Amino acid sequence: MPALTANLRAELERAVIAARDHAESAARTALGTLDVERAEPFPTMNEDQKRLRRAPRAAKQPARDRLVEARYRELDALQSTEKW
Repeated sequence: MPALTANLRAELERAVIAARDHAESAARTALGTLDVERAEPFPTMNEDQKRLRRAPRAAKQPARDRLVEARYRELDALQSTEKW
């Protein structure tokens, strides 16, 4: 199979980037619809929507925990270097 010409490679790259942008936009819209950032699901959500909402929330929790732990370590380091 011969390699693509420079023009075709550039066209393919633009198409892939456009497809990725559309997919990311759709994912953001879906997460917004499920309101993943909100602590409690909307009362109007059915069980399937609630189930779909749990996965991204669970995936975000370890990252959130690591961020909180890092902030506490920073505060501890600051307190140990400063004299009160």
